[in-house]
Amino acid sequence: QVSAHCVNPGRMEGFVRHGATVYLSVAPAPKAGPSKRKLPFTWELIEHNGMLMGCNTHRAEILARRVVEARVLPGLQDYHVMVAEWS
Repeated sequence: QVSAHCVNPGRMEGFVRHGATVYLSVAPAPKAGPSKRKLPFTWELIEHNGMLMGCNTHRAEILARRVVEARVLPGLQDYHVMVAEWS
């Protein structure tokens, strides 16, 4: 058992089930100086009702891009241009 950082904990309460399969990533080492992170892992995915659900909101754009580029999402197979969201 380990503790992992959750990017958006408020919305994840409905997914948390004892014994659920979760996928974690190891936090990268800081480039300089000591790390400000308290936990060495980040919660990325959880299996929920037989499906993988993304938990890390920072990964949504990356996942969407890969699905569109792989041309596996019905209705989006013909898209060739994608622009990242501006923040």
